[in-house]
Amino acid sequence: MTIEDRLVLAKRLWDWSPHEGQHAFLTLRLDDGSEPKTLVAACGRRWGKTEALSVDIATRLLTIPEEAHLVVGPTADQAVGLFDAIEEKLREVRENEALIQEFPHLRDFEFRRSPYCHIRRSSDGQTVLSARSAAKRGRNLRGKGTTRKLKRFRVTVDEAAFVEDAAITEALQPMLATVPGGGQLVLISSPYGRRGVFYEAYLRGERREGRYRSVRLPSSQNPLVDPVFLAEKEAELAPRQFAAEYRAEFVDSAGAVFPTEDIEQCLTEDDYGPEPLFGMVYVAGIDLARRGDFTVVAIGAAERDRLRLVTLHRLTGLNWRRQIDQVCDLLARWNVRRVCPDRTGIGDMPVETLQAEIVARRLRCELADFYFTESGKRRLIDGLAIGLSRRQLAIPRNPVLLSELANFEVTGTTGAGRERMEARVGHDDTVIALALMLEAAAPFRRRTPVPFGAVAGRRRIGPFDPRTGPDAAHFSTGKEQEVPCESPDSICAASLPPLALTVRERVLRDAVTALSRFAVGRAALARWGRKR
Repeated sequence: MTIEDRLVLAKRLWDWSPHEGQHAFLTLRLDDGSEPKTLVAACGRRWGKTEALSVDIATRLLTIPEEAHLVVGPTADQAVGLFDAIEEKLREVRENEALIQEFPHLRDFEFRRSPYCHIRRSSDGQTVLSARSAAKRGRNLRGKGTTRKLKRFRVTVDEAAFVEDAAITEALQPMLATVPGGGQLVLISSPYGRRGVFYEAYLRGERREGRYRSVRLPSSQNPLVDPVFLAEKEAELAPRQFAAEYRAEFVDSAGAVFPTEDIEQCLTEDDYGPEPLFGMVYVAGIDLARRGDFTVVAIGAAERDRLRLVTLHRLTGLNWRRQIDQVCDLLARWNVRRVCPDRTGIGDMPVETLQAEIVARRLRCELADFYFTESGKRRLIDGLAIGLSRRQLAIPRNPVLLSELANFEVTGTTGAGRERMEARVGHDDTVIALALMLEAAAPFRRRTPVPFGAVAGRRRIGPFDPRTGPDAAHFSTGKEQEVPCESPDSICAASLPPLALTVRERVLRDAVTALSRFAVGRAALARWGRKR
């Protein structure tokens, strides 16, 4: 039975007809006429998604007996609301003697509320519809899916933008892997910022990648919504809030620390390569793991007019000794000149071990640890935000980093009344490592004002070490010098003008940067570095 036939059936059974937007959503198909494997719908409030989904699933249960459904919501109440609408329609059909003759398998349905809302067949005990919560990263959803008794399986995620990404990627998508044809995943929600799996899936559907399809459904498509009501809401709400809630547009959330436009303008498509280049200065930032987190090492190359992220490593499940060994291996491989780890709290012991290992291996790497305080973290994150806005950073399309940057928000205030900045969901390890990498690069650049890592008053700059050669590129050229510092509140490390080098070093740096833009040049520079 086609979708048009099922819409005719819905009209006959429940006197329901879709409006223009609902019809576009329900009939969206691939070029070959088959259903998308992943269907994404961004809809405004009061658009009518609950009614459209309940009718769609109810008609499928009536006409496709071999198909099972899983309804998921960010909370149990959200999922149960859709389940109730489906149950109401099915009971209405079963209570009609004339219709039960047309759909005899409906007699076999048992409606249950314990331990969770579900419908199962009494003949074989097979569940054909269940409503579950995606809480706790979808832990209770693992292992669910189709069986040999059912050949088709469909997962519908209501308010998908508010569901944890891990629940979708680690629980829901894998359960469709064993379904013939891959099953179908339906993600429908009001937009909630330009981040997360829902937004990324919407973009893939908008670009018509593979078997992804997406559609935007503003509230104005529903003829039952009063235009005067929409006009009043537009006047009352902030522009970005109205655009997200009623126009179904993806906008940065009000608390987003790193706007999407700033992140996108710093993306680089060229591959830096797996080895360091001769003549380049490399720095690193390390965010040490807490329980359940990752230890992240971000290594960057201080190019002529920007800081380029060249590699990002995440370590987990290792003891401190093995983590320190792997970190030192990375520092030695990339000839890192300065590393800035997070020494706050649990970082004391590992940083001391790291420092001892650097000395034992005779690495020419300065260790400049960073203590996180309430004001210090703010200055660190502000520096990263300004660096992104001024295009002074270049980052590859690392999905973990991009996701954490998009999820980093102002989530409230501290007891002292200051803004609390952290990840809305998930981790922020790569963001902190990237910011620490920027802090580690501070001594290799002429800054105005001076970096936030310096203390108030005066700071001391070390002399140029001729043994390190031109690749060290310190801006100090001989004697020790003292530079007056500004007040801590105005200190910022993201003001990154070109490196302060001698004429000879500047010519060498420009030549190396130009060569590194080509694969042949990068290979030649890597061979040259190994010979030296």
